[in-house]
Amino acid sequence: MISSGKKIGVDAGSALVKVVELGKGSDGAELARWSVVPWRVAPNATPEASRQMQAKAIEAAIKKSECKCRDIVVGVPGNNAFIRNIKLPPIPSSKIDQIVRYEIQQTIPFPIENIALDYQVLEPDESSEVEVIMVAMKGEVAESFIRDVEQAKVKVGIVDSIPLALYNCYRYNGYSNKEDCTAIIELGASASNILIELKGELRYCRSVSIGGNDITNALAKEFSIPFEQAERIKIQHGLIFPESLEGNFTEDQVRASKTIAGVLDRLLGEIKLTVGYFRSLTGATAISKAVLAGGSSLLRNIRPFLADRLGVQVEIINPFKKVALPKNLMEARKVAPMLATAVGLALRNAQECCQLKISLVPPKIKAVQSRRTKLGYNAGSLLALIGIIGLILWRTVPNVVNKNAIIEAYSGEISKYEQYEPQLKDLQEKKGLLLGEYNLYSKYPLRSVDPMAPILIFADSLEGNSWVKSLEIKNKDVTVRGIIKSDTKVEELKQLSRLRVKLEKYCTEVRVDEQTETSEGLSFALVLKGLPDTRAYFEMKQKESVAAQNQPPESKEKGA
Repeated sequence: MISSGKKIGVDAGSALVKVVELGKGSDGAELARWSVVPWRVAPNATPEASRQMQAKAIEAAIKKSECKCRDIVVGVPGNNAFIRNIKLPPIPSSKIDQIVRYEIQQTIPFPIENIALDYQVLEPDESSEVEVIMVAMKGEVAESFIRDVEQAKVKVGIVDSIPLALYNCYRYNGYSNKEDCTAIIELGASASNILIELKGELRYCRSVSIGGNDITNALAKEFSIPFEQAERIKIQHGLIFPESLEGNFTEDQVRASKTIAGVLDRLLGEIKLTVGYFRSLTGATAISKAVLAGGSSLLRNIRPFLADRLGVQVEIINPFKKVALPKNLMEARKVAPMLATAVGLALRNAQECCQLKISLVPPKIKAVQSRRTKLGYNAGSLLALIGIIGLILWRTVPNVVNKNAIIEAYSGEISKYEQYEPQLKDLQEKKGLLLGEYNLYSKYPLRSVDPMAPILIFADSLEGNSWVKSLEIKNKDVTVRGIIKSDTKVEELKQLSRLRVKLEKYCTEVRVDEQTETSEGLSFALVLKGLPDTRAYFEMKQKESVAAQNQPPESKEKGA
């Protein structure tokens, strides 16, 4: 049940702040208060100004909702956190922490003590393996995020990941099905989250930088109008329809529909790539349905449009399917899909309502919170402790004289071995870590290609009007197929050449295996050899960044 110590869920997106407070209903959680407040960063605003604007929007949303509570659960965007599922052989639970930390250290190029990290063991399946979902982000990024949010005069109790909060809402409302493979797609403003559930468990997460703002920007460019006007057109008149019905609409409506569909097709390319990659990892069947969430899922006709493109049943999430909705708050139904993540965050107030209980409070802030908790506990138990000590002394003083001689005799013997205690403790820790690593890797062949590397490299290398349709890993080669769409064939070929040059910086060989003109654009297939692993790729990018910063101004001007 919902705890009496209330917490509110705050989903501070890049365009809207959503606030949800849940209370106790007759059959579980019940919506108590909610609000949505729009906000937008000015184009030339400094980072500090942007943070202040976001804090003001959070404060305004809490005030509008009339929530009295200031203890919040907040979600960090999916692209700020590293989310990964790993499978371990049967090992003692005491070893899991060591192995998870080892895995994270191999993937993220920062010292483990500077990482905000949490993980959870998932429910076991038919196999004897142990599956763990782990989430991590750079500690200073998490600290900065919390400081920014707390400018709104709130206290951050739990830091969740937005994709996991969405999944908790999905599970609580009864959408999970152990028979299906389902794609859960959150269409946010600046990014979209793609989650895949298999056999009733979250198995994969990925965030892509395509969202509702891309649709708005595309409309603004198509009609040569300001962003704000394009946003109103998208919300009030945004309509997607098939080409066969174009005769029933005006020329402007046709242009708007094609513009929106063009952006959604790019997103569909990323969804298909994600599903294909997941299937290559797990051997799973194709997805059998998709569930949409987020503000852009309110676009008219988006459900049949995506159902036609994906070839599966598509449903729009209702976060109030099992969360009771009082009559005086029925207005929330109109924007229900955009409240799904905030509902998932608010459900963390009742741990039994959530399947995933991750919190990314960074080590420094966690240490401060721990000290505060201990201080309060110590103050409350000090008198009791004094009383217990007094009682013990009163009963033992008569025997102290007789026992002192025995204690002194044994103390001399004990002191001989105390000097070896630090070395023994260090050896025990090393033994535990080595056993964990052996258990993890002894039953698995070495991976020929780090599966995350090609996705990261292509995400950084592709230009805006190109997308990947499939990715295949075979032995040590990676074959990537995609589309480049431009105004002319010459520009498409130039863009393919630029992409090849970018990739050659990270691969030992890049070969164009296919290039064909299609109705979608230039269809290409690239074979990549000698890819770096994820850690090596991050190190290359970091070296490039340092080199660019150290480049003399004259060289930068010539390069420009």
